[in-house]
Amino acid sequence: MIMNKLILFLITGFSLFLFTSCKTAKTSAEGNIGQTLSSGSTWVLRTINGNETAYGNDAFLKFDPEKNTLSGNTSCNLLNAGYEINGDRMTISQGITTRRACLGENIENEFLKNINEVYYFEIKNNILTLYNADRKELFTFAKNQE
Repeated sequence: MIMNKLILFLITGFSLFLFTSCKTAKTSAEGNIGQTLSSGSTWVLRTINGNETAYGNDAFLKFDPEKNTLSGNTSCNLLNAGYEINGDRMTISQGITTRRACLGENIENEFLKNINEVYYFEIKNNILTLYNADRKELFTFAKNQE
């Protein structure tokens, strides 16, 4: 009788340990992705479709992993959207923008077209690269060292 209780106690304890360990590892991995994208950092646009842009100081993204939202600027209007990450995949929902009249040159149309095509992402050396489903580079953003 005591032996059965001891075995049951050990099995229950071991199962609880495994469940807790797996959940902690998953949360930790997801947290690392979110902290890399967020932590209050601004990602400043450097290239669009492989071409350097002069609008980098105006076009940027900020991620909020707690709410799965992003905000930014398209080089003319403000942008807000949702996003989801699964491994190296990132999907960005149809966003909303302000409706300012954009005088002069800007890259807003190209920016908005590309943001809807984002499928993969990669972060290396404080550079965020966003790709489409064919792994064609759409954007590179540099983490602003505020």
